[in-house]
Amino acid sequence: MATKADKKEKALQLLLRTVTAAQGDLEGDLVLRLREIREAKGDVLADDEYQAFRNMALEPLVDRVYLPLSWTVVFAGTCIVCAILAAYVIWNGPSGAAWVFGCVGALSALWWRGLARDYAAKRAMPQATRLKIIDRLLAEQLISEDEAQEYNVRIRGAFTQ
Repeated sequence: MATKADKKEKALQLLLRTVTAAQGDLEGDLVLRLREIREAKGDVLADDEYQAFRNMALEPLVDRVYLPLSWTVVFAGTCIVCAILAAYVIWNGPSGAAWVFGCVGALSALWWRGLARDYAAKRAMPQATRLKIIDRLLAEQLISEDEAQEYNVRIRGAFTQ
């Protein structure tokens, strides 16, 4: 049985993998994420959380989605606030703390850029690749047959518009 510390670590890893960009292989990354989400069900995630995480992972595959506006606002706000605070510290006194704000702002900008590129790569994915991924997810029992049929219809619909 997993300890409370193990559950917290698993939850943190799951959250970080959900909000970080894929590492090259979009198909393999999606399969890995869905496996992790399935393993976390009941142990770390309640049913509604499980469904929300699955939807967050599958939505870019079945629709042509953009980086959520709320994420863009948070990343832009963080970058702007960090730049202002770094300039303020440099201007008004010892600049020893300015590097902290600069680093946080730079990390936010890099994270934002990575996620934006990830969403763009998923948006540009051809229909045949998306359908192939759906077949793999079905074969590995990460989605049901009903979900696979629904996703196939949604993918085909997204490419006829």
